[in-house]
Amino acid sequence: MSTMFADTLLIVFISVCTALLAEGITWVLVYRTDKYKRLKAEVEKQSKKLEKKKETITESAGRQQKKKIERQEEKLKNNNRDLSMVRMKSMFAIGFCFTALMGMFNSIFDGRVVAKLPFIPLSYIQGLSHRNLLGEDYTDCSFIFLYILCTMSIRQEQRDEIAKMETINNGKSIFEARVDIDISWQSLEYYAGLAGSLAGQHVQLPGGSFAYTRREPLGVCVGIGAWNYPFQIACWKSAPALACGNAMIYKPSPLTPISVVMLAEIFSKAGVPKGLFNVVQGGAATGQFLCHHPDVAKVSFTGSVPTGIKIMEMSAKGIKPVTLELGGKSPLIIFSDCVLENAVKGALMANFLTQGEVCCNGTRVFVQREILDAFTKEVVKHTQKIKIGDPLLEDTRMGALISQPHLERVQGFIKQAKEQGAKVLCGGDLYVPDDPKLKNGYYMQPCVLGNCRDDMTCVKEEIFGPVMSILPFDTEEEAVERANNTPFGLAGGVFTRDIQRAHRVVAALQAGMCFINNYNISPVELPFGGYKMSGFGRENGKAAMEYYSQLKTVCVEMGDVESAF
Repeated sequence: MSTMFADTLLIVFISVCTALLAEGITWVLVYRTDKYKRLKAEVEKQSKKLEKKKETITESAGRQQKKKIERQEEKLKNNNRDLSMVRMKSMFAIGFCFTALMGMFNSIFDGRVVAKLPFIPLSYIQGLSHRNLLGEDYTDCSFIFLYILCTMSIRQEQRDEIAKMETINNGKSIFEARVDIDISWQSLEYYAGLAGSLAGQHVQLPGGSFAYTRREPLGVCVGIGAWNYPFQIACWKSAPALACGNAMIYKPSPLTPISVVMLAEIFSKAGVPKGLFNVVQGGAATGQFLCHHPDVAKVSFTGSVPTGIKIMEMSAKGIKPVTLELGGKSPLIIFSDCVLENAVKGALMANFLTQGEVCCNGTRVFVQREILDAFTKEVVKHTQKIKIGDPLLEDTRMGALISQPHLERVQGFIKQAKEQGAKVLCGGDLYVPDDPKLKNGYYMQPCVLGNCRDDMTCVKEEIFGPVMSILPFDTEEEAVERANNTPFGLAGGVFTRDIQRAHRVVAALQAGMCFINNYNISPVELPFGGYKMSGFGRENGKAAMEYYSQLKTVCVEMGDVESAF
């Protein structure tokens, strides 16, 4: 009897939880608390008051008055940060339901606990069929109007709000975070335009008969995101998936769980039907469950090669198509006839965006020997000027790495490089910001390594941190051969004024994304993905639509049937 009663209680509990989930992701978004509203109003009031005071300050104003203004500005900055913290804490106020499953989220750049969130129990995601998620059939609906509403929602004010949350979520500079949000906006807008353009092919057959093909949705698609571009990757996966008529279940990295919930809110505000875009929080067990689930039609994963291999193995048991955007150790080839200033800028962009935590980074920088010294001198000079510190400050260009273990891993690569004969030309040490509030952040100085060889660990393995390896070369043939001597194939780049050589080299590079006289730009119109161990399938561009749809062939007979029987 007691067992029966316990089972009944468990069923009731699961039913209640499932009912709550069915209300859509908006039940999570409880951040508009009185505390948040009061603090926001107070911050706005202080900001206006301070601006008026600053307008009255003249050049002849006393030093004491100026210091008072500076103290008030510092207080306002802290209040703005506290405002973000309050919002994040209250976003996950529902976490009390699942205390045993609670995960802590620490701010990347100052170490404070800013949110507690529940890992979703696996019982929540049992009924995953497309129709069960939606309640209706939306597979033939063009979501152009919904996407337009979504992109309108990401207006200037919300852009800054999401960017600030992304900075706290990930640790990158607010400058970069705003660019990420702009790219995300472009992705939604781009697939809004493509949503109604899915087209097949007409094939005329002998005797007046014909055939045609049509693109159809896959059903329930799972997106598993990485921690380096949390909001942007969620848009890159959800926009084409929904545009093709699928439902999506998205699991962000447990290291960066916050900003994707804001995307769910935007979809909800735009009128996207409940169940069409779903966010589940969790770790490896949640990801495994989703990959194994029989009603999941496709899995799209961005992350490390070892995890990608596991996802491919799990999905293969259900014959599920997968898109894998994995790691890289990409080459950047600098020829002696390049525009040196542009090549230096390109190398910095190829190595130090998002603290070097970018899968397609060109971390193996091959430099033609004639310009090796000049190039190295300029790269070191500009690297030493990179402003590190509080990522919420406008002039910061490098924030904190994602975690203490990852910081230690990157430091380990630098130590090993020195042991193997590489020379640290600049950086590589831990960085302690002047602001005492940031002392628990995971900061390091961007590092440039010289005297590198192809057999060094720092040259062969993905570091995923702000570490550039410079390698000299003599001939084009040598550079291409060495560039391709890697199991990875995500990206590659070349800087040269010889346009024929540029096309010749990128044609020879075994990489899915190549750049000529630039690096690490990501227009949404261009397909992005890798060769070899860097994965397969494509994000972005029209090509992504093919990976979120399936092709049906219809043969139409206009005459009588000819039978062999």
